[in-house]
Amino acid sequence: NKVLESVAAGVPVVTRRDSAEPLGLEDRRHVLIADNPQAIAEAVNELLDDPQLAKRIALSGQEHARRSFSLEATAGRLLGEYAHCRTQGPGRETSRLESGLEPECTIARAASHEAVQ
Repeated sequence: NKVLESVAAGVPVVTRRDSAEPLGLEDRRHVLIADNPQAIAEAVNELLDDPQLAKRIALSGQEHARRSFSLEATAGRLLGEYAHCRTQGPGRETSRLESGLEPECTIARAASHEAVQ
């Protein structure tokens, strides 16, 4: 994801709302959100005219990416999902992941079983 990669690299980002929201990026905190060409141009000019704003957004966005999408954060969520799946009984095998993908817990059980062997 180019938005996430840019934010993680510490670049001040101007992006559309539909790209920012799934990543939990907030307007004027982690990125500047602009949904039309005129608003994008204004946001880019604002960052160029206000280096302090650009720096604040870049640092805040980078910290959000680190906290939410680092290997440690992702592995922690995955391990939590495995733990949840291990406690599910028959007929209750859907995941709690917020991604909306909802992989089945039977897959997680099989993967964890294979890893142990």
